[in-house]
Amino acid sequence: MTAFYARARTDDLLGPVFAAHVADWPAHLDRVTAFWVTLLGGEPGWAAWRGNLNSAHAGLGVRAAHLGRWLTLWDATARAVLPAEAAALLSARAAVMGERLGRAPGARAGTSQAGGA
Repeated sequence: MTAFYARARTDDLLGPVFAAHVADWPAHLDRVTAFWVTLLGGEPGWAAWRGNLNSAHAGLGVRAAHLGRWLTLWDATARAVLPAEAAALLSARAAVMGERLGRAPGARAGTSQAGGA
């Protein structure tokens, strides 16, 4: 998470979205880590993530281009820091989530409810 969000925060497209919507980075990293741990089956010692992915990303002004960049950066970071099998699993899960967020109720053509923020 730390490596990905370090890249995302400095990305020309994603960085401004995060800067506008994330004030407490340690809390954000804890929240997204809990989300991914929960998504991947949980782990002792981690509180399960509770929330709604669509509502967490609604109203951020995120478009399909943001989602595409997020997925590309996520995949590149996963491949850079994880074994190939783990990176492939994370990228596949992220792609499925991206598809779901892109089809969220109320999403317009060219927009998405996603962004990772």
